This record gives sequence, structure tokens and C-alpha cells, in this order.
Amino acid sequence: ARFLLGSGRYSDDISLLNQTYAVFVRSEVANGIIKTVDTSKAGHKSGKKLIDVSDIVIDSQCPPGDCVIELEGIEWKTGPVSTVMGALITNMIRCEVAERLIKKGIKLELLPSHQAVGNPKVHDQLEKFYESYRLSLSHLFQ
Repeated sequence: ARFLLGSGRYSDDISLLNQTYAVFVRSEVANGIIKTVDTSKAGHKSGKKLIDVSDIVIDSQCPPGDCVIELEGIEWKTGPVSTVMGALITNMIRCEVAERLIKKGIKLELLPSHQAVGNPKVHDQLEKFYESYRLSLSHLFQ
């Protein structure tokens, strides 16, 4: 109910000291390569430019307009791909970060797949992960 009442907290509401920001953008040219960035004028109403608010910019390589399928009888394309690409990129970054942390000897609490088959430890790990996650957010609800 707190989300319906406007009192919920989202990850966008959290600002931490030395927090890193990543922004996903789509190029105006599919498979384009960004050679320069026009920093003269911001396109956002805040007056801030992408380079002002982000430490990392990741281009998902999705086409302009996001959709890729043309169907007879429809005047526009359908079949958006940015959601899939965004999820793929996010999960690949997650895997790379996990691998680097493990190599540094850091023990991780990772969320296993709910679809894991044949591994009885998955349920226990899911419970541990959710408890750890709940505790990490407890300060947001005080």
C-alpha cells in the first residue's frame, strides 16, 4: 500500500556517498560508434548532460524506436528489444563483477535462479539472500 500512497522508496531515491551511476542509452544509428559527444547544450530540462550525471555510459545497440519487427497492417514497428538487452547487459555486468570479487577473496551472497534443478541448496540460499537483502534495506523503512 505504501507504493500506492506515494510513500514507497525506490532505488532511484537512494543517494550514497561516492555512488557510481550508469546510464543506458540507445544510439541514433544501429551499431553506431560514438566518436564524439556534443557537450555544448543539454537536451534534458534540468540542464544537465549525460556526462554530468553518469560515470559509465553503456550503449545497448538497440535501434532507434526500440522495436524491430514490421508487421503487415501495422503502421509502426513492434517487438521492443531494449528490455531484453538491458537485462542481458545488467546480468553480464553482474557476472563480471561477481567473478572479480570472488578472485579478490570476497564471499558473495548471490541470488540463485528459482529454476535451479537438482540442487537442494538453492532453496536455502534463496532464503539467505532474501534475509540479507531485507536487512540491507532496513534503514530505508525506519
